[in-house]
Amino acid sequence: VPPPMAAATVDLPHVVRHVALVPTTALQKQQQQQHGVVALVQMSTQALVVLGKPPSPSSKGRYKPPVILSALEPSVLRFHNFVVTGVESLVSGLRIDFVAVETTESISQPQHLLELSLSLTAEEEEDQSQFTSSKLECTASIPIPQDDDERGRVLAMTQWQSPVSNSSTDIAAPKKPVSVLVELDNGALYQYTSNAEDANSGTLQRFLCEGMMDTLLEPCPWIVGVERQRPQHDNDGGEENDFADDETEQIVIGMSWQKRLYCGDVLLADSITSFYVSDRFLCYATTATTTTATTSAVARGAASGASQLKFIALSQLFSLDPFMGASDENNAVVAADYEPRNVERGSRIVSVLRNKPMVILQLPRGNLEGVAPRALVLPHVLQQVITNRNYKVALEMMRQQKVDLNLLVDWNPGEFLSQGAEELLKQVTNVDHLNLFISSLRNENVTQTRHFLPDWFREEFGLPSSSDATSAFDFSTKVNQVCQKLRSIISDKARVGQALLLPVLSTFAKEDPPQLEAALSLIQQKAVEEDEHSRNRNKKPPLFSERAQSSIQYLAFLANYNLLFDTALGMYELDLARAVARNSQMDPKMYLPLLKQYREFPQFYSCYEIDMRLKRYPEALRNMVKSIQAQEEMQSATEVSAEGDSAPGREESGKLANSFHDALTLIKKQKLHRLGLELFHEKGQQREILLDLGDHLLNAGEAENALTIFLTMSEPMPSEQILRAAKKCQDWRTYLSYLLSTTETNDDDVQAKAREVAQEMASSVTAADLTRKRRVLSDAALILLDYCNDPSEAVDLFIQSELWSEGQRVAMLHGDPTLAQKCVDAAIAHAHATIEALPDRATTFVSTMERYSEVLKIRKEAYARGESELPGVSPMNDDAGSLFSAASQASHLTGASATSASSTGSSASYSSVISVSSTASSAFSLTGSEQTYRHKSKYNQIGQKVHKNQKRKKKKKKPKPNRVIPGSEKELETLQESLGILCLDASFMTSVSECIVFLIRSGQITVASDLYETYQSSLKKMRDCQESRMKKSREAREQQEQVNRREGIRPNAAEELLLSFVHPLETKVDNLVFEVLPSSVHRLFEYLPQELIQEDGY
Repeated sequence: VPPPMAAATVDLPHVVRHVALVPTTALQKQQQQQHGVVALVQMSTQALVVLGKPPSPSSKGRYKPPVILSALEPSVLRFHNFVVTGVESLVSGLRIDFVAVETTESISQPQHLLELSLSLTAEEEEDQSQFTSSKLECTASIPIPQDDDERGRVLAMTQWQSPVSNSSTDIAAPKKPVSVLVELDNGALYQYTSNAEDANSGTLQRFLCEGMMDTLLEPCPWIVGVERQRPQHDNDGGEENDFADDETEQIVIGMSWQKRLYCGDVLLADSITSFYVSDRFLCYATTATTTTATTSAVARGAASGASQLKFIALSQLFSLDPFMGASDENNAVVAADYEPRNVERGSRIVSVLRNKPMVILQLPRGNLEGVAPRALVLPHVLQQVITNRNYKVALEMMRQQKVDLNLLVDWNPGEFLSQGAEELLKQVTNVDHLNLFISSLRNENVTQTRHFLPDWFREEFGLPSSSDATSAFDFSTKVNQVCQKLRSIISDKARVGQALLLPVLSTFAKEDPPQLEAALSLIQQKAVEEDEHSRNRNKKPPLFSERAQSSIQYLAFLANYNLLFDTALGMYELDLARAVARNSQMDPKMYLPLLKQYREFPQFYSCYEIDMRLKRYPEALRNMVKSIQAQEEMQSATEVSAEGDSAPGREESGKLANSFHDALTLIKKQKLHRLGLELFHEKGQQREILLDLGDHLLNAGEAENALTIFLTMSEPMPSEQILRAAKKCQDWRTYLSYLLSTTETNDDDVQAKAREVAQEMASSVTAADLTRKRRVLSDAALILLDYCNDPSEAVDLFIQSELWSEGQRVAMLHGDPTLAQKCVDAAIAHAHATIEALPDRATTFVSTMERYSEVLKIRKEAYARGESELPGVSPMNDDAGSLFSAASQASHLTGASATSASSTGSSASYSSVISVSSTASSAFSLTGSEQTYRHKSKYNQIGQKVHKNQKRKKKKKKPKPNRVIPGSEKELETLQESLGILCLDASFMTSVSECIVFLIRSGQITVASDLYETYQSSLKKMRDCQESRMKKSREAREQQEQVNRREGIRPNAAEELLLSFVHPLETKVDNLVFEVLPSSVHRLFEYLPQELIQEDGY
C-alpha cells in the first residue's frame, strides 16, 4: 500500500517533535488494566500528548488505533530527547516517569539531565478512560559533565533492554533504580542511575563495561543498550577483575553518521541503512557495498553486490573481545550472520514484531512491507514445538514460510517418537497436512544441512549438541521409524477409518523400501469391511466402490501405476490387479486377456507365470515345484491358451512347461542352483543340478570351486569335468591322482599327461614374480621325477627356479655327478650375472630417485600456483582444496570455458560441468550431422551427397602412443613404480642369500664373497639415497616454517595445507623397504678368514 494510505491515523494538534514509546515490560503490566499508555508525544510547542489503547476492546479482525488519553499544555520546563522509564497505576490515575534533556537557549549554556514525572488524575476512580487534570514535575536535575576544551551535548539516550532469555529484568518495577545510557556528541558514554530511596539524588557517571572503552570509536546518533544476566559459568573460576561481582553484563550497539555499525569497540559493518535490536537478534540492513570486518565473509559471498537483511545473535555479541581486534574469534562471530535475506537496495528496518516472526521494512519508494526472514521463523517454530507443544501452529507456519517439515522431527528425534508424534496426530486434524508432512520426510538431519542450528541456538533452547544428536539417533532409518510410529498410534486408537486411511497409505508408500503390498492389502480389507457393513448386495465388487477407487488413485499418486499393478499381481490377487489397472493408462485390451489367462491356469502354475512376468525367479521356481508336486492337470489350460498367443512358459507345441526339465532350464538360466538343491531331493535330479553348477563355476573362472563340486558327486564320477577343472586351476596333485585312479589309462598315458602338465606349468611362469616362479617350477620338477622318471629335465627346472641345493640333491640321489656339477656351474653363472647387474641397478635407482625428487618439486609448485588439484583432497568437502580449485579455474579460464564460469558457483554445478565435459561426444551425437537435414524436403538435398561422401571417406584414427609428459603426474607415478621394481625386495634377497650359502658349501668362497660385498654396497647406496631425499625434504619444510615465524608471516589455509602436504606417492617411496641379508650369512663371513676366501678353501 503506497503512502499516504495507512491502516489508521491519530489526529494531533501540532507538529510532532519527539515520540517516546513505553517499554515492553511496562506494556505487559498494563494488559489487565482498562487503559494502557502506549507512547508519550512531544509537540513542536512543547506540549505533551499521552497516547493509549482504546477504552473498549477492539473487535476481532479489526485494528483500532491508540487514542489520546490526555493532552497537556506547554509547561515552563523545556526539554527534548526523552525516554519513558516506567508507568505506574495510582488509585485515581497513573504516573508516567521519563528522563529528558534540558533545552538550553544557546549552545554555550550547559545542559542538564532531567528526571520528570507526569501524573494524570481522573474525576471518577472507576472510570479512568478520561483524565481531567495533569501535573508535570521535575524530580531530579543532573548537570551534563563538561570537558576542558568543549561543552558536552547529549547526542542520544536509550534505556537498557534485555534479550528474550533474560526477560525477568523489569525496568518499570517500583523502587528499582532507573538506568539510562547517555551518549554525548563526542562519543563519550555515561550512565544515569536514579536513587530509589531519594528521588532527588540521581547520579550520572562514566559508563564502565568489561572489555569496552567509555567512549565510542565515533559518535553514534542511534544507539541501543543490551544487558543480560551473567551466565553462571562466567562467574565460576577464572581470573578476577573489577567486574567479577557484577550480576549483569552489558553491550552497546550504535550506528554512526557514516552508517557504520559498531558493537562496543568492534566494527560489525561499514555501510548499513538501519538496525534494530529484537529479543534475540541484532538485525541490520546492508547496502550493496557493505563489507564486514572479516575476509572470510567476503569469501563466502557477503559482498556479492546484493543488499541483505542480516541477523547476529545477541548471545554471540556478548562473546566479542574488543581487545583482540580483527582476530579469528571476533571475525567468526561477525561472519556468523544467521540466515541472511536479500532485500531491495535502500530498504530500512522499521520494526521487528515481538509475537510474530516478521520484519517491517520501508522501501526506498516509501511503502511498507512485512517479510518473514528464516532467521526469525525457525526460532518461532521451535518455540511453538519445544515450549508450547503446539504442533498445529508450527506446521501451519512452516507450510506458509516453506520451511522443511523434517525440522519437526530432527530437532530431537527421540522426543518426537516418544511424545511428539502422538501430539501431532491429536492437534493436526487436516488429512492433507498430515499427508504433506509424511511425504516430506527424508533420511537426513536438516539441522545439519538445510536449516543449520548453530551452537548458540541449541544452548538457548536446551537442545543437545549436533554431534550428540547425530550419534544418539540413526538418521538413515528416520523415515521408517516415523512412519511405523504414526501407524502404530493410529492403529492403537482404532482410528484407521476412511478419514485417516490416506495418511496410513502415505506411511506405507514412504517407507524404504515402499510397503505397497501392505498398502494394497489395507485397501482391500477396508473395501471388504465396508461392503459387509453396508450390506450392499449389488453387482459392483467391493474393490470397485468409490472409496476403494479413490484410495487406489491416491496410492498411485505416491507410486507408479505400473508398479502398483505389478505389486497386485505379485500378491496373486487378480481382482485387486484389475481394480488398479481400471484407473491407470493401461489398455483394457492388454490387461483383461492377461488376467483372464491367469485365471484359467491351475493355481500354482498361474503363480509361476505371474512370477516369471515380474522376474521373481526364486518364487517362480518354488511355484513350479509345487505345480510338479501337485501334478496339476494342464489340459484345460492348454485349450484356453490356444485361443491367444503363447505364454512365456509354454513350449512351441502349445503344451505348458511343467516338468523337471523345465525347472532345470530355469535353474540354469537364472543360476538358482542352491534353491534347486533345496527343492529337489532325488539323487538323479540333484546330480544334474550339481553338474550344471560345476560347469557354470568352471566357465566363470572359479575352477577350484568347480573341482570341489565335481569331486563331491557320487558314482559315476564326471571324469572329463574333473580333469578339466583340475588342469585349469593347476591342481596337478588332484589331476594326476585322479588320472591314476581311473582304470582306462595306462602308464604311457600317465607319463604323457604328466609331461604335458609339467611343460604347461613351466611355460606359465614369468620372471617378474620370483616367488611364484620358484614354487611352480619346483612343482613341475617333482612331476617329472615322480611320474616321468626324468632327473635331467627335473634338475634343469630346479636350476631355472634358482633352487641349486635341491637340484644337487636330486642329482646325487640318482647317482649322476655331472648333473650335480651342472648345478654348481649354474649357481656360479648366476652369481657373476648378479654381481654385474647390482651396481647398474643401484646406479639406476639413484638416478631415478633424483628425477623423482625433481618431478615431485615441480608438482608441488604446480599445486601452489593452483594449476592442478591436490591428489587425495576433494574440492567439494575441503576448504583448502576449494581454494586450489578456485585458483586453477581462474588461471585456466579461457574463451571456451568463460561462458560456464557462472555455473561453478555452487556445489551442485560442479557435477553438471563434469557431466557436460565427459559426455560431450555422446550428447552431441544425438543431434549430429544427420539431424541437419531432418526438416528439409526431398527436393532440397543441397550438401547431402557431399555429407554422405565425407562420411564414407572417414578413416579410423590411429591410437596415440601413450607418451608420458615430463613433469606430469603420470611421470611421477611411472618413477614410483620404477623405484619399487629396482628396490631389493624379500624374494631377491632370499635368492641371493641361498646362492651365497650354496657357493660356500660348494667351495666357491671367492665368488660368494664377491656376491656378498656387491649386495652390501648396493644396499647401502640405495638406502643412503632414500634417507638423503627424506632428510632434504624434511629440512626444507622446517626451514620454511622458521622463515615464516621469523618474518611473522601467517600462511593462509591453502599455504598451510601445501606446507604440510605429503603426496601419496611420496609416502610409498618413503616406505620402500630394502631387505637385509640374514644374520647367519653375516656371521658366516665373520668366521671365515680372508686368506681362506682368497684361496677358495683349504
